Amino acid sequence: MPTGHTSHILEGCSFKTFAESCALSIVSYDESKLVKHELNDFYPKKLKEAQKIMKKYNAFSDDDWKVAFEFDRNKQIHDFQACIDQWDKKRSQYEAMLIQVNAWIPPTTKHQYLKKYMIDQITGSINYDCPKDNTFYKDKIAQVAKLTLDQYKTQIITELKRDISRYAQQIAEELKGKTERDLYIDQLEASLGVN
Repeated sequence: MPTGHTSHILEGCSFKTFAESCALSIVSYDESKLVKHELNDFYPKKLKEAQKIMKKYNAFSDDDWKVAFEFDRNKQIHDFQACIDQWDKKRSQYEAMLIQVNAWIPPTTKHQYLKKYMIDQITGSINYDCPKDNTFYKDKIAQVAKLTLDQYKTQIITELKRDISRYAQQIAEELKGKTERDLYIDQLEASLGVN
C-alpha cells in the first residue's frame, strides 16, 4: 500500500517532488513547501518583559518592597484559601451525589454494574480532585505567612534571574535550530538544483 509520499511516485512525480515531499516530514513546513521560518517572538518578548520587571525591582526602595511584599503575601493567602474553598465545595457536591447513588436501588441485576460504575467514577474524582488530606494549600498558606521580607526579595530576584536565563537559552536554542533547518533546506535545494 503506498504511503502519502510514495503515492506521488504512482502519480508520476519527479525525484525532486518526491524528495521535497519526504523532506517536508522531516523539516518544518508551510503550505506544503519547504520554507525558512522566521524566529518565534515568544521568548524574546518574555525575555524583554522579565528584564523590564527586574529593572523595576532593582529600582525599588525599602518601602516599595514592603508594599509589594504585603500585597503579594495577602493575595497568595487569599488565592490559596479560595482553592481550599473550591476543594471543599467540590467534595461536598461529589459526596451529595454519592449519597444519592448509594441510595439508588437498581431495577435489575444488569443495572448493578451501572451503580458500581457511578460509585467508582465519583470516588475516583474525590480521590483525585479533593482527597481528605487537604493539607497542600493549608501548608502553602503557612509557608507564605512565615515568609520574611528578605526571603521574599531573594525569591523574586532568584525567579527573575532564572527566567531571564531560561528565556535567553530558549532564544539561543531556537536560533541554532533555525540555522540548522535553513542549512538543511539550502543543502537539499542545492542537491536538487533548486534556486
